[in-house]
Formats: sequence, C-alpha cells, structure tokens
Amino acid sequence: MVRGSSTSFYRRIFLPERADGSHIDARFEDGVLKVVIPFRELPSPEKIAINSGRSTTQASASSEPPESQRQPPGQGAKGGEQP
Repeated sequence: MVRGSSTSFYRRIFLPERADGSHIDARFEDGVLKVVIPFRELPSPEKIAINSGRSTTQASASSEPPESQRQPPGQGAKGGEQP
C-alpha cells in the first residue's frame, strides 16, 4: 500500500513599488516553484540647473581674506610688527 501525502505552503512577500505586478510569472516544475517578478523601468533623471544665489562681485561670507591676500605669521598690522 502506497500512501500519498500533501502539505501546503503559504508565504507572503511585499513587493517594491516598481515591481510590475501585471506581468508576474510563476511555474511549478519538477517540485520547484519559480517566480519571476519583472520591474518597471525607472524614470530617467532630470537635469536641474542650480544657481548659487551669489554673483561674482559680492564678497564672500568668510571673514578671512583670500589666499592671495594673506600675510605670513609675524608680519602685518595684527601679526606683531617688529620695529
């Protein structure tokens, strides 16, 4: 006497938003369940121009002078001029 057995399997998964639920393919062959879930193409990124909000004539927000105007330590009005 041969006795057959059957079991059930239940699994729920949440798919990402870009999964294409209308084209899911599932096949059960040779005891293997194969599920193929295609993804929709991502929209191509858009290029957006970004302006700094400053014109080249405005002074920088930094309190330090530009590199070309800095003086070495020990020289200048605040650097302890030597007589």
